[in-house]
Amino acid sequence: MKNTIYGKIAFVLIASALLAFSGLYGGESFPFLVRLVYWATLIGAGLWLGDALSRQLRPLLAPLPWAARWILYSLILTVPMFGFVMILEGFSDEPIVVTDYAEVALKVWVVTAVITGFRMKDHEAAAAGSPALPPDEADRPPDGEAETVKSEASIAAKQGTSKILRRLQPKLRDAELWALGAEDHYVRVITDAGDELILVRFVDAISESDSMEGLRVHRSWWVARQGIDRISKRTEGGVIFLKNGEEIPISRRRMSDVKLAGWL
Repeated sequence: MKNTIYGKIAFVLIASALLAFSGLYGGESFPFLVRLVYWATLIGAGLWLGDALSRQLRPLLAPLPWAARWILYSLILTVPMFGFVMILEGFSDEPIVVTDYAEVALKVWVVTAVITGFRMKDHEAAAAGSPALPPDEADRPPDGEAETVKSEASIAAKQGTSKILRRLQPKLRDAELWALGAEDHYVRVITDAGDELILVRFVDAISESDSMEGLRVHRSWWVARQGIDRISKRTEGGVIFLKNGEEIPISRRRMSDVKLAGWL
């Protein structure tokens, strides 16, 4: 599911409806609408907190195996989510007593771990591109757009602020541009101060970033050299690790451009 505002809303609604229907943890004694609002409140809060925590913890946890990152993320997120549950339960006729705290915390962690794991897998699948496409197809521009930025032209070392940064919220306009990622009709602009999703064509975003030394490494990704921490070669293409720990795929056909740029 796409990590846009609409994708997040859809995720909250679908997950909340499934949990409300299930009557998980004794919720079947409440009307369905009450259960739906309850779960939507918790999952919405968890999604917002999870994204905020992910940005802060990603550089620290990136070197760890996936399972270790999943467990740590879910455990850390369980702490504030337990607090939300206690607040919501405080409005009920039977507030949770101290002797039940451990049991409630375990239940909160189970739900948090499941949703966290799903979201992590979903993000990784989106970053890796569509596995159903053959390697040659995966490098074509989305929606049949003509390729407007050739590999040699996209490796520029001009000085100055990239035009794409002027489209961002004020706190990000003076940041260091690290990468651009296409998401449907939007582009996620990743900087050292955070990221923002803006409505612009991917090819136009790349064109507005030509003041930076960068390279298009995948049909959906452009990377600035200044944002790279390290690069790992794989059997099919490779992976760029940004300084914040985010992984960006390199398509097989683009590996030659990466080598030509001297990035390896």
